[in-house]
Amino acid sequence: MLFSNSVKAMEISDLPLEEYIKLPEVVSINVIDSGLFRQYIKDKPQIKVGTVLTGGFVVAYVPFDQIQLIATYLGEFDDLIQTFRDIVQFV
Repeated sequence: MLFSNSVKAMEISDLPLEEYIKLPEVVSINVIDSGLFRQYIKDKPQIKVGTVLTGGFVVAYVPFDQIQLIATYLGEFDDLIQTFRDIVQFV
């Protein structure tokens, strides 16, 4: 995990969301708010849910190094990579 030595894993789970999202290793992602996602994060205090968005999505705050694991688990990694390719072709 990318978290610096100054922030231990036990302390991370205790941080309120407004402090957690300020950590340089934490990024926000929009994910479908499904039972599969909720089950996945159940025992992962390093993944925190923020705003519930319309259309069945939530903003999740995760350590940068865990994005691929989450996307792979949820079966969305291929779609995510394709989205990045689509964005990059317009740049």
